[in-house]
Amino acid sequence: MSGVLRKTKKSTLYNIFDTVPERPVGNTDSLYFVLDGDFLIHRVIWPKQGTFGDVYTIYMSCIKKHYGDEVTVVFDGYTENSVNTKAIERQRRMMKRTSREIIFNESTILLDS
Repeated sequence: MSGVLRKTKKSTLYNIFDTVPERPVGNTDSLYFVLDGDFLIHRVIWPKQGTFGDVYTIYMSCIKKHYGDEVTVVFDGYTENSVNTKAIERQRRMMKRTSREIIFNESTILLDS
């Protein structure tokens, strides 16, 4: 053994959750949605010219329209000094390629890609 965590498969816990593409019709008083924020970031159409604040507004409108108010959006980020399978996998990937860190706020203008 090298002392490094082994690569794992997605958690089996994931399989017990239902996938709901859009808010169901009918009485949804007993429903509470937990959404994958990383997935949603790629589903929202970013404005050609605008700010990160504009993206946030569109993002929140999309969530409210499709899922209502009973929602928690989860981003699976971890602190820099975390020691867990996600952090180890991220370290493996960083050895292959890197990107630069971008610091922004709501008034930062989006750049064309």
